[in-house]
Amino acid sequence: MRQDEQLNKIGNLISSGLEKYESIIFLIFLGGIILKAAAGFPVNIIMVLALSTLGTMYFLNAFSITKDENAGGIERFIQKIASFAESIGVIGILFKLQNWPGSSAMIINSSVILIILLPVILKIKSKKPELRIFTSRMILRIFLIAVLGLTLKFTSKDLFYKFGIIETIKTEKTE
Repeated sequence: MRQDEQLNKIGNLISSGLEKYESIIFLIFLGGIILKAAAGFPVNIIMVLALSTLGTMYFLNAFSITKDENAGGIERFIQKIASFAESIGVIGILFKLQNWPGSSAMIINSSVILIILLPVILKIKSKKPELRIFTSRMILRIFLIAVLGLTLKFTSKDLFYKFGIIETIKTEKTE
C-alpha cells in the first residue's frame, strides 16, 4: 500500500469519529483547565494530551477523502486547508497555555487563515446548500478556534498567572 493511500485510510478513520471524539477530548481539556484554575491541580499533562490529540486529529482529517459527490476540487482544497489551520491553531493554543515559545506565530497564522476561510466557506455553502463537506460543526469549529486563539494571543500573561493557568511568567532580558 502506498503512503498516500495509508494517509487517506487513516484520515477517513479519523474523519468518521471526529465529531464524537472531538467533544469528549474537548470536555477533558475544559475539565483540566477548570481543575487547574479553581484548585491548582497539576493537570498540565491532561491539557497537553488533550490538545495535542485534537491537533493530530484535525491534521489527519485533512487527508480524508470525502464521499460528497457535490464537492469539487476547490471545496476539497478548502477543507484540507481548514483542517491544517485548525490543527496549527489548536497546537498554538496549547503552546500559549503552556507558556512555550512559538505560540504567537501559530495562533496568528492559523487564525488569519481561518478568518479568511470562514466567509469563503459560508459563501460556497449558500450557493451549494447540498454540500456535505462543510458541516455546521466544521464552521463552528473554525470560528471557535480562531476566536479562542486570538483571544488568548491578546490576553495578558498576568491574567493567566492570576487564574493559575500558567505557573510562571517568563520575562525577556533587556540588555
